[in-house]
Amino acid sequence: MLYDTLLVLPIIMFNVAIALGLQGALMSASGGSAEGMALPPFVVQGLALLTVIAFFSIFWLKNGQTLGMQAWRIKLVRCDGEDISLHDCLVRCLGATLSALCLG
Repeated sequence: MLYDTLLVLPIIMFNVAIALGLQGALMSASGGSAEGMALPPFVVQGLALLTVIAFFSIFWLKNGQTLGMQAWRIKLVRCDGEDISLHDCLVRCLGATLSALCLG
């Protein structure tokens, strides 16, 4: 997880920076000042959550491994040996989110 965290954090930062830039462009286009504007915390948290879900789902659907899992030669497969589906990815991400909410 440490390897994947080091990979997904810059992607989260990039997505938040794009959202902040879009907010600034919209504010200045409407005649307001974009200085000192910050994104609401729930927007940043939502972007981070969506980025993490997309990161893991894309890698798991592509070849069953994230880059961190490749380093340890771990592959995610179903119990019957088949590749996982998008539904499996989303259920797995939901379970991980609920686990993280319980601090573990």
